[in-house]
Amino acid sequence: MIIKVWVNCPSEDVADEIAEQLLERRLIGAANRYAAITSRYVWKGEIKTAREIPLLLKSRKDLFPRVADAICRFHPYEAPSILSIEIDQANDAYLDYMMENTHQG
Repeated sequence: MIIKVWVNCPSEDVADEIAEQLLERRLIGAANRYAAITSRYVWKGEIKTAREIPLLLKSRKDLFPRVADAICRFHPYEAPSILSIEIDQANDAYLDYMMENTHQG
């Protein structure tokens, strides 16, 4: 099964580094970095506002634990939000692409 993994990053450089590291390790088949957004959230009892860069990573469900661990290694946040979204359908060519370009072992 294919998943999309969503993680917000504090900068373009961090997002690009995470994407590059996961691609090199073949934990993801593709990544999309989006334009900056403004995020509001509660952190340690205070409401915060921050500029963040959304990063969408495409992988396989069985690789999610390794993807999440790798993101944590390269992400500066103490508790980054790493969300997996299951894809219930995809075209055969894309499924083949993901299987060929992600870790097999």
